[in-house]
Amino acid sequence: MATRIYPDPANEQITVAMEANAVRFTRLEVIDMSGRVVLRPTPPQGVVERFDVDVRRLEPGRYLLRSIWDTGSSEQRFSVIR
Repeated sequence: MATRIYPDPANEQITVAMEANAVRFTRLEVIDMSGRVVLRPTPPQGVVERFDVDVRRLEPGRYLLRSIWDTGSSEQRFSVIR
């Protein structure tokens, strides 16, 4: 199972959507290209198919969203523009 992020590029928020059955997220991390965790969005409570992450605090650039759930994980790249 994997996640999908849109829009890409984004300027205010990204939507994280599951490509298969809904899951229960345990941890989310936004990582910059130097490998630093720059944002730890609070995962939604319960089982979800889609949710939004506010990226307005991030500088323009490329990032990696690491999504970790009860049975696996996924990493997706995205860009922030202004």
